[in-house]
Amino acid sequence: MNSMLTLIKKNPKLALGVVLPLILVALRRVINSLRALARQKELKELADEKRRHRDAILEAMDLPECKREREIVQMTATELLSRMESGDLSSLEVTIAFCRAAKRLQGSLVCLAETDFETAIAMAKQRDIERKEGKIRGILHGLPVSIKDQIDMKEFDSTCGLSCRCFKPAHEDAVLVKLLRDAGAIPFVRTNVPQCLFLPECFNAIWGETKNPFNLERTCGGSSGGEAALIAARGSPLGMGSDIGGSIRGPAFFCGICGLKPTPGRTSYKGIAVPRLNGISGQKIIPPVSGPMARCVDDLNLAMEVLVSEKAFKADCLVSPIPWDKSIYEKKGSKKLKFGYFIQDGYFDLCSAGERAIRETVEALRKDGHEVLEVKWDFSKLVWGFVKCMSAEGGMRGFIEGLEGEKLHPTYSFIYHMANLPGWVRPIVSTAMGLLGKARVAKLVKEARARTTYDYWGAVGELDFNKKQLIKLWTEMGLDAMICAPIGLPAFPNQQSAKCMQSCSYTFMWNAVKFPAGVVPVTQVKPEEEPYEGRPDPITEAAKIANKGSAGLPMGVQIVSLPWRDELCLLAMKAVEDAVKWRIPLPPMALPEED
Repeated sequence: MNSMLTLIKKNPKLALGVVLPLILVALRRVINSLRALARQKELKELADEKRRHRDAILEAMDLPECKREREIVQMTATELLSRMESGDLSSLEVTIAFCRAAKRLQGSLVCLAETDFETAIAMAKQRDIERKEGKIRGILHGLPVSIKDQIDMKEFDSTCGLSCRCFKPAHEDAVLVKLLRDAGAIPFVRTNVPQCLFLPECFNAIWGETKNPFNLERTCGGSSGGEAALIAARGSPLGMGSDIGGSIRGPAFFCGICGLKPTPGRTSYKGIAVPRLNGISGQKIIPPVSGPMARCVDDLNLAMEVLVSEKAFKADCLVSPIPWDKSIYEKKGSKKLKFGYFIQDGYFDLCSAGERAIRETVEALRKDGHEVLEVKWDFSKLVWGFVKCMSAEGGMRGFIEGLEGEKLHPTYSFIYHMANLPGWVRPIVSTAMGLLGKARVAKLVKEARARTTYDYWGAVGELDFNKKQLIKLWTEMGLDAMICAPIGLPAFPNQQSAKCMQSCSYTFMWNAVKFPAGVVPVTQVKPEEEPYEGRPDPITEAAKIANKGSAGLPMGVQIVSLPWRDELCLLAMKAVEDAVKWRIPLPPMALPEED
């Protein structure tokens, strides 16, 4: 240091030419750091204010009594609509029951973003008047429905779990919400999501962390996790979510309900927020899709009749004009189907409870007269296609920009550091993992990286080739639907989703090829199925920890059909539901205390 000072004294120009620029660079970094901290503080205060606003509304809302609340909330949407049509129940009574249930469940599940109870009750009164006058709006007349906090509702924020989106209400309903209202449905709550909608878990600085109704130490899944938790706990009869990597199916699986990811373009995505800067995303090869969530397959079919309609196409020209073919689903119980199935996808080793769920489903379907064949194919090719395409931007840049200065949630830390490994480090780490016998991790480090346009087009081309090969095999086998696991593990412990995310490979693959896919609950984890076995690597070690204590959690199967065969997918799901004849027990907090 002394020698440097001496040199500067002898040559003052050196201070201007070398030292001053260094000081300016350091000063700029300090200023930028202070600005970042100020922005983080500003966004935290905004999130805190929004949460206080929600809580104050909930606290102040004095809901009317509902003598039949316990009975009402246990009914499916189909049952409720039938009872309202017969005059046994009123829309007002049903809506009050679910408003009361949602408010009560918020205390234990933290599943709500915002509520619209007052408007919903007023709407319910109007629906009852309309029914008496013979003015039925549609097949969902008088039914309360819940909406994911990403789907625009007029005068409500679509935060996507981002603090910067607080107090920026939508100016109009999303097309999906308009269709529901036109059919007579009554949106009454908005449900929680993870920050950025990225992980299979629900947490953010605004609304908090949503819990699994079957075990509060476990996650409800994500990103439509608030929906799944609320529906499973009998706080909503029907909900709307979205899915780009399993965001409907994962939460449905974790919480023991049904959910459908339609073919992209079959349902509208107009008015559904994107967690990117200015709400713009250029990632189009694996598109998101909106879809329904409920406690039975019949309810999903009701929702799809509304979402896939001439009205939808008129409101959104990007929706396919293919009408919903009710005649296909009406064959339920009579048409015998041809199923394929596979146990392992070659990417993540399925847990023993998941394998049992598939085998029991296969056996039940065969007993019901359906044909079921094992499919031998390397499904990991589709998973790797998903990984390559979804990580191509590099460094989670789109997510970071979308935060607009908010601090990334700590649970993302593992994924963020993986995504931001320097290019020169990746080959070293990948090679080291390979030499240690951890081939899966080695390939993940190598492939989950930023790509040039040329490399990206190559990945897209490879994925398209594999998709065509699968369709060829599917067609040659004459399959109506495929059975597989929804996720390789039951619901993860809270805040462990980043380390367990590779188990979502079973949902990733169907987004990659744009096939419709749904989830049906069929069983629960047995105590003896808690030990987990897999190939020796860090992914397996995380899975072993996650699977401990999973006894009693819901287990389901995933049903998949070819693109644009959404009606057939639901028919196959219904066949599984009827064959297995299994109903998951009520979560412990589901019902109010008896008088």
